[in-house]
Amino acid sequence: NNPVAFKAAKTISSVVNATNPVYDVQIYSDNVSSGNGIFCYNNSGSTRVDVGYLTTDGAVGTSANGFPAVVTITSTNATDCIAICGDKVNTASTEEERIYIGYASTGSSAGLKIKRIRSSLIVEATHTVEGTATKIDGASMLVTQAGDLQIIYTLNATNSYDHQAKGAVYDIS
Repeated sequence: NNPVAFKAAKTISSVVNATNPVYDVQIYSDNVSSGNGIFCYNNSGSTRVDVGYLTTDGAVGTSANGFPAVVTITSTNATDCIAICGDKVNTASTEEERIYIGYASTGSSAGLKIKRIRSSLIVEATHTVEGTATKIDGASMLVTQAGDLQIIYTLNATNSYDHQAKGAVYDIS
């Protein structure tokens, strides 16, 4: 409870992409004794993103501590930005406890995409938020109280007047 005294640091991964080390982390459960976080990062392998859980002690989730092991999602290029968001709002079985990863890469000219993942870390779907070759510098997501995924992201075009912050809503149902 003392923000000036940190516990010993733990290695989350040793395969983060050295050229484009983008990553994100978010609380997934606020339960004091069994809460956890979710994280994702651009893997050092070509077109790969890793996603996993963090325990309350900051250890990476494994079957030994009650979580699925870190999963590598292939054919996913996140060289410009990555964001993660957990859905704890929706309760329908087809929507509850989903995890969303937003990612973009100028090199692949694919724009901003979203992966919808089950809590077991199995990918259910991939959606394009905006297909563009323009660089997307950053993205942030949250699940609204209405149960929709709100995505805010920036486009960084060549001309200074082309820089934009944009928003999109993904209807989860």
